[in-house]
Amino acid sequence: NHFAFEGRALPSLLGELFMQAILLDHREIIFALKEGKALAAEIKLEGLTRGELLTRESQIQEMINKIVRLIGEHVMREETLLDMLQRVLETEERNK
Repeated sequence: NHFAFEGRALPSLLGELFMQAILLDHREIIFALKEGKALAAEIKLEGLTRGELLTRESQIQEMINKIVRLIGEHVMREETLLDMLQRVLETEERNK
C-alpha cells in the first residue's frame, strides 16, 4: 500500500524529521479512516425518523469531508517535499 511504500522508499531521501512528519500525517489519516468505519458500522437505518436519517447523513458527510481534507493536505505537503528533492537532484545533475 501507499503508506508502506513510502516507509521503505522515502527515509533515505527525506531524513528522519521529514519522515516523522509524513508518518504523523499517515497516522492521522488512518485514525480518521477507522473513525469513519466505526461510524458507518454503528448506524442502524431501520426505524429512524427522517430527522434522525438527516442527522446520520450529516455525520457521515462530515467524516468523509474530514478524510478528504486530511488526504488532500497530506498530498500537498508530500508533493512539496518531493518537488524540492527533484529540483535539487536536477540541479546537481546539471552541474556535473
